[in-house]
Amino acid sequence: MTGYQQAGGEAITAFADAGVKGIVTAGTGAGGLSSAQGAARTAAAAKGVVFVSTTRTGSGSVYGGSTTQPIIAGDDLLPQKARLLLMLSLAFAGTDVDKIRKWVTGLGNPEFDLT
Repeated sequence: MTGYQQAGGEAITAFADAGVKGIVTAGTGAGGLSSAQGAARTAAAAKGVVFVSTTRTGSGSVYGGSTTQPIIAGDDLLPQKARLLLMLSLAFAGTDVDKIRKWVTGLGNPEFDLT
């Protein structure tokens, strides 16, 4: 889901109503969304939809996510990579948001070491 100035939240709401389990947002700057998208994301997250917040700028820190809602900072992950990681995480962790958060923040960190 691409974020831009004055973007509506209808798409996020429609995806949540359709039963999606996760959405990657590609926001402006530090992963910012419009007010309408932010409100729709908060409502969808309250229903259990997991969000990974990324940026369209190509690199840099993003919004830190939330410890009380399933909104996870994608750190330096490109939106496309965050999408693949979220798909795999949802397939293997189901609705375990803490495990998904650990995987996304660990694998999304450029200093992550597989050894």
